[in-house]
Amino acid sequence: STIAGIDASVRAGQMKVPFSRERMISSSALELVDRSNVNAEMNLDRDVGVQLFSRDLLGAGGRLRYNAGVFGGDGRNRIADRAGLLWAARVEMLPFGDFDDYVEADLEHSHKPALSVGFATAYNQSTNRVRSTVTESYTTGTVDYRHAVADMHFKWRGFSVLGELHYRKADRPIVGEKVDASGKTVVERGRSAVGYVVQVGAPLAKHWDLALRYGEVRPLDGDVVHRDREIGGGIGFFPKGHNLKIQLDYFHLIRDTSTAEDVETNRVRLQTQLFF
Repeated sequence: STIAGIDASVRAGQMKVPFSRERMISSSALELVDRSNVNAEMNLDRDVGVQLFSRDLLGAGGRLRYNAGVFGGDGRNRIADRAGLLWAARVEMLPFGDFDDYVEADLEHSHKPALSVGFATAYNQSTNRVRSTVTESYTTGTVDYRHAVADMHFKWRGFSVLGELHYRKADRPIVGEKVDASGKTVVERGRSAVGYVVQVGAPLAKHWDLALRYGEVRPLDGDVVHRDREIGGGIGFFPKGHNLKIQLDYFHLIRDTSTAEDVETNRVRLQTQLFF
């Protein structure tokens, strides 16, 4: 539909919040077995709301897109019991024209460069979710979160680069205090952080793809968020693209703690997918 000369479609219901590219890409279209540690900490996931969007703003051949929406701010399958909404807006620029930028890996071996650059911002007012719209809830109060992300996706001749830079800031470092069952005072804190992730893909042979990824989350204040890093990669066999694939990946995970020693773990995953 067209509203005041501006291309706009309307979507309502429970959906992915139009914020970060990595979360908006379907889990069926990933180059590695799962999304990054940065996505796990910083994404806005699904929520109930309404949004306006266009995949081809001003008829520019898919070179300009936007999303703008308002949501409940409490995440999937939840109904808010207090005032406060989540406002989100996203814009994307594709200087070389439209392409499948929400599918990871260049399995089609694009003959010309393809680039998509996105910027998004969000404001979640009076949420009691620790990570804004996901995970556990605060019990002593609510917090306002401001979010921002810049991301890009590039493909050419079987090579691909996916990158994101995240920012999340609580309006105050301490949400509230409570006394637990043992009589100890527990302080609930805002979860302010920054994070970035870079993923590079390259062709190995026909139907085979190699991908490497580094992701890092860093705290902005307080001791709630600890520095969290992952480095690793994997290989994938894609005989029918993402419809039929086998993926194997390995990651070394390093998480800082409140003690002097880091916690380091190794993770190996094997996955096959038949999608139809």
